[in-house]
Amino acid sequence: MRRVLVAATAVLALGGCVRLLPESTPSDIYRLTLPPSTADVSRTFGNPTVMVGRPGGGPLGADDIIVSQSADSLAVAAGARWASPAREMVQDYIIEMLEREAPSISPLRPGDGMAADYDLALDIRHFEAEYDRGMEAAPLIHVAIGARLIDEARDLQASSVFSASERAGSNRMGSIVEAFDRATAQTVDTLADWTERSVAESERRLEMERLAEEQS
Repeated sequence: MRRVLVAATAVLALGGCVRLLPESTPSDIYRLTLPPSTADVSRTFGNPTVMVGRPGGGPLGADDIIVSQSADSLAVAAGARWASPAREMVQDYIIEMLEREAPSISPLRPGDGMAADYDLALDIRHFEAEYDRGMEAAPLIHVAIGARLIDEARDLQASSVFSASERAGSNRMGSIVEAFDRATAQTVDTLADWTERSVAESERRLEMERLAEEQS
């Protein structure tokens, strides 16, 4: 496996990233992998639909794998990149997790051509490897995602932030990506459960409001 390379002089203010090797350098390509599941999820027609938007936030540069060298600087892992842009990859991961773990709702993505009962607005707060023990030691992976559930009337129904951190087994890119897998799985599993519960609570409130209006 490729050892993670960083340049000692590549330092910048938070909010941007520096590529540590020339663009022509060949890169190993990695992707996030959901943990295995034996769940057989079936859905009932008429389930509430949830539009899962492309996450905002950052700083995330395209398909770069971001590493943190200090509290106020970021850089890009040399010789490695994600298989798709990080925001797109996280969006796909969340949709797949909702499809698998939240059977009472139906997730949609922009472009499906369907109106949704709810929008799930997302922003990525952290998605990087922190070298908190020095550049030769295994880094700590941080994943944090903010979520807001918005109904058809554009009213905010619920909001929260989900996060997890996982130490890589070694300072090798394969091990670092495995830690990204674990931290992302923990974060998104909690987010999926929260989304399903929040939609259910919102649906109950709406039904109570409807009944109250009929009785008034």
